[in-house]
Amino acid sequence: MIQVLLEQVTLWPGPCQWDKYKLDVALDRIAVHTVAAVVATVCVLLLIRTSTGTLHSRFLRHLAVSIGLVVVYRVGSIVDLLLHAGLGFVAGRVGPNDPEAESMCRALTTLESTWHGIDVTISLLASFFLLTTWHLLRGYPDQNVSRSFYTWLNAILGTLVGVVSLIATLQKPIWLALDVLDVSCATGGLWLVGWQIQKTLGPRIQTKNAVVRAILPLATLLAYLFWGGLQPFYYWPKDLSWYSIMLTIVGLTAIILTIMLCAQSLESRPEYVAVEPAPGSTPQVGSGTSSAGVGGAAGLLTGST
Repeated sequence: MIQVLLEQVTLWPGPCQWDKYKLDVALDRIAVHTVAAVVATVCVLLLIRTSTGTLHSRFLRHLAVSIGLVVVYRVGSIVDLLLHAGLGFVAGRVGPNDPEAESMCRALTTLESTWHGIDVTISLLASFFLLTTWHLLRGYPDQNVSRSFYTWLNAILGTLVGVVSLIATLQKPIWLALDVLDVSCATGGLWLVGWQIQKTLGPRIQTKNAVVRAILPLATLLAYLFWGGLQPFYYWPKDLSWYSIMLTIVGLTAIILTIMLCAQSLESRPEYVAVEPAPGSTPQVGSGTSSAGVGGAAGLLTGST
C-alpha cells in the first residue's frame, strides 16, 4: 500500500525508483523553466522601460507585475523540481516495508500539496494584475484604478487566496475546482487585455502607414487570444516541453506586439523626446511630444534615448 502511494505522489509515473530517464526528465523541465523565466524577465524589463518613457502608461506597469509573477512561478517550479528530485532519489531506495516509507510518503504528499497551493495563489495574483491592466486600459487616458473596482477585486482575490490556504491539504476534486477557476481567470484576463488594448490604442496609432494601422492592433489581439487559449490546457500537457516552449513564445510575441503598439500610439514624456538642433547649435533635449510616438517609446527599446 505504501509503495502504491509513493508511486502516486512522485513526480514521474512508474515504479518509485530513481533512474537515468527520470533524471533526464527533471533536467529537461528545469531547463525549460529557466529559459521561460529569463524570457519573462526580459518582458518585464521592456514593459517597465517603455512605461518609464511614455505618458498615461500605468497599465504597462500592472502588466509588468503580472508577468513578473510568472517569473516567480518559474523559479518556484525549479525549486519544486529539485526538491522532488531529492526526495525521489531517497524514495527510490526505500522499500515498501521500510519504517521510513510512510514518512517519505507524507513528505512527498505535503510537498506536492504545498506547491500546488503556492502555484494557484501566484497565478491568481497574476490574474488580478491582468484585470487591473484591463481596467486601466478601459479608462484610458485616466490611469487611476477606481476605489470600488479595486475594493471588489481585492475582496474577491482575498477570499480566493484564503480558500486556497484553507484547503491546501484536501482531496484532488477540490483542487480540480480551484484549477478550473485559476485557468478561467488567466484566460479571461488575457482575452480582456488583448481586446481592450487593441480597442484603446489601435485608433490612437499616429503613423500614416496604413499597413501598420491595420495589422498591428489585430496581430496584438490575436496573440493575446492565442495566449489565453493555451491556458486551459496548462494542467494536462504542462509537463511536456513543447507546451511550455509554445506558451513562452506566444507570451513573448504578445508582449513585443504590445510594446510596438504602445510605441506607435502613446505620447512620449518630454524628457525622452529628442529635439532637432538648429544648424550650428549644440544638440539638446527639449520638451514637447513626439509626433508619431516613436522618438521616445520606440527609442527606449533600442537604447537610443
